[in-house]
Amino acid sequence: MERALTLCCVFAFLRVTASIKDDIACYGTEPYESYIMCSEATVCMTVFTKVGSTVKVTDKICGKREQCDQSFSQLVRGKKETNFTSCCDSDMCVPEDNVYRNGIMCPFCTKEGSTNCTTADYECMGTANMCFTYTVPGPKGRIIRGCGSKELCGDPRDSFVTFDDDGGKIQCTKKSPEPSR
Repeated sequence: MERALTLCCVFAFLRVTASIKDDIACYGTEPYESYIMCSEATVCMTVFTKVGSTVKVTDKICGKREQCDQSFSQLVRGKKETNFTSCCDSDMCVPEDNVYRNGIMCPFCTKEGSTNCTTADYECMGTANMCFTYTVPGPKGRIIRGCGSKELCGDPRDSFVTFDDDGGKIQCTKKSPEPSR
C-alpha cells in the first residue's frame, strides 16, 4: 500500500513537472509577485504607456503572440498617449521598451457628444501605420481619431486594443512616413 502511494505521488509529480516544463515564467507586476506562469500558447507581454517623454509599464500579462509589437495612439485629456506592447518567450525574460518615432503623421482629436472634431497632426509611434477614425452615432455620439497598428483595423481578436461595444464604427487609412524636407 505504501509503495502504491509512493508511485502515485511520483506519477503526479511527473505529470505536473511535464506540464510546467512547456510553460514559461514571466516577471509579474506586483512587488511581492516575482513571476507569473504563462501557458505554452502565450508569451510574456508588457503593455507600456507613453505620455510626453514619460514611459510607464501599465501591465504585465500572458498575451497572444499576435498582439505583440502593436502600437496605438490617441488624445487623452488633450495630451497624446501611446500604448504599445512588447513580448518575449523565454523563462524570466523581460520585454523591451520598443517605442520609437516612425515618421507617420495622422490627424488626432477626441470629442464626446459629437461626431466632428478639430484635428491636429501628430506623429505615430512604433508599428502604428494606420490612421483611424472611430465614431459612435447619435445624441451621445463621440469621435476618436489617432493611429494604430494594422491589427486595430483587422480582426479584433488580434488587437490588444478594443473599443466599447457601443455601436461605433472604425475606418482606417494606411499611411507611409512623410518625406523629409
